[in-house]
Amino acid sequence: MVRFSFRVAGGSVFLVLGWLFACSTLIAQERELPSSQRLFNAAQTGDLDEVKAAIEAGADVNSKTRYSATALSFAAEKGHLEIVKFLIENGADPNVQDTFYKATPLTWANYQNHKEVAKYLKEHDAELPTLKADPEKTKKQLKKAKEKTDANPAEEEKAALLPDSKKSRIADRRVSSVNWPQFRGTEARGIADGQNPPVVWNAIDGENLLWKTKIDGLGHSSPVVFGDRVYLTTAVSEAGDFSIKPGQYGGVDSVEDDSPHAFVLLCLNKNDGSVIWRRQAVEAKPQVKRHLKSTHANCTVATDGTHVIAFFAGEGLFCYTREGELMWQKDLGTLDSGWFYDKSYQWGFAASPIIFEENVIVQCDVQEDSFVAAFSLSNGKEVWKTMRDEIPSWSTPTVVSSQRGPMLLTQGTGFARGYDARNGQEWWRFGNHSEIVVPTPFVAHDLIFITSGYSPIQPIVAIELDAEGDITLPQGESEGEFVAWYKSKGGPYMPTHIVYGDYLYLCSNSGIVSCLQAKTGERVYRQRLSKGLDQLDEVVAGLEGSTSMVGSPVAADGCLYFPCEEGFVFVVKAGPEFEMLACNPIGENVLSTPAISQGVFFVRGTEHLFAFKKNLQSAAD
Repeated sequence: MVRFSFRVAGGSVFLVLGWLFACSTLIAQERELPSSQRLFNAAQTGDLDEVKAAIEAGADVNSKTRYSATALSFAAEKGHLEIVKFLIENGADPNVQDTFYKATPLTWANYQNHKEVAKYLKEHDAELPTLKADPEKTKKQLKKAKEKTDANPAEEEKAALLPDSKKSRIADRRVSSVNWPQFRGTEARGIADGQNPPVVWNAIDGENLLWKTKIDGLGHSSPVVFGDRVYLTTAVSEAGDFSIKPGQYGGVDSVEDDSPHAFVLLCLNKNDGSVIWRRQAVEAKPQVKRHLKSTHANCTVATDGTHVIAFFAGEGLFCYTREGELMWQKDLGTLDSGWFYDKSYQWGFAASPIIFEENVIVQCDVQEDSFVAAFSLSNGKEVWKTMRDEIPSWSTPTVVSSQRGPMLLTQGTGFARGYDARNGQEWWRFGNHSEIVVPTPFVAHDLIFITSGYSPIQPIVAIELDAEGDITLPQGESEGEFVAWYKSKGGPYMPTHIVYGDYLYLCSNSGIVSCLQAKTGERVYRQRLSKGLDQLDEVVAGLEGSTSMVGSPVAADGCLYFPCEEGFVFVVKAGPEFEMLACNPIGENVLSTPAISQGVFFVRGTEHLFAFKKNLQSAAD
């Protein structure tokens, strides 16, 4: 995608001619697309003339995508009746089934309630799928596709200000850092033991509320903490703050908002929530649209105490100093993440950057030309780049230590992979994953834990650190040479899993927590969080129905913290028996992952950043 930024002043004909030339270039590029892709695009956008032109240029009316969808499938799903008629009249198969959802054009027309399209298709011998598979299962798969588119304090503080690069290159997994420098903290483990955060709070009446700070705009990036500072990003629409649509519902639609946005990095004081500095990285119209539930500031900041990395996808990768001075910025091109089945649906980018030694690493799995790359922290120059045969994913990578050296862990639909973090060389790969991948991989008990949860494949796998080559298991196998154990069902869709003590905890989008033995995969318990409220003495208003989970769990000092969209954080006792300790109200929706540092629990709502600490009086007292 090409972006143009200019102002026409004094009737400058040259700028206007330049704009016309640019437009003609884009049109020419469109004409150079393969005729089948032109046909798909036109069927999706409702351009009947272009549909006809694509067929005249040689496109087969029954050309199929990677998932065996055809132009008729897209036109029926979008409700473009005239295109449906034209395609049928020109030989389109009315009963073609895609290979993923097993849906026919009539299935899509019915699902989107396009009655005139459905009527026409039926009049021309279109049928619903005749499958060996359970029709109800197919219906559920379609619904899911629509819904998912989610010691000494003084010395400690002094040490916290040191860059991680001047400490251990890769943190000891047995130690919890007082800093929370990236998504899910050190090595994405989500653990902050020995820091004594609160178990109970109430943001509404002020119980254990240290501070809350209003955050303009929209963002799902999680807070990160280093020393006395908290970092957060947001995107502020010039047309006003458009809301998100939380909860469990059907819908793959993108938000229609083409207004310019300010892409902003905030630095706040950890102790009182005041804004130390605010930097507008760029102001621009977003290159891609976002999902109804998404934002244009989904990527969590990464910092080593000296460098602060903000990633706004196609709007750029930015490196600032601790004091907010811009060191460099880099354009990585258009990063279009969306529905694998239909590229016209754009959902927004979400994989966060990470810092390893003197580099920042980004994983960019998008609709075209996916890659993982490292850039120098000092000047932003590319250190290495490895292309990936992957479709969009929203998983953040992780660097961990291994016998061979520092290993970069990545998730993807095609494969989970381990790379040499120093040069991007692939060491191993493991296949059979969900078509949509979100959770972040990490290491515990010297095993790599990888999950994903988009039906029908919802894998949970524990891989040994010395893995080499293609370690994908044959169908039906549950372990292998480098695979400690594997399950094909039960993986979480949105929340990243967590290993705490001897147990692996998984949380589904609907708030069902599964506890497994981390080393063997044996199930210990399975419990719906909202049902656990019966264990509390008080009634929790606002959680009478089911919950929706997007943010990932974190843990500290024997407690697991599960944020839910409805604006609560469940606190569960860690261990082999489920015990609900608290359900703490935030007062607004929560779709990000909390952070913990030096006794303070940070959580982002849709309007504020909150900080909670033990033994603070209620504002009502």
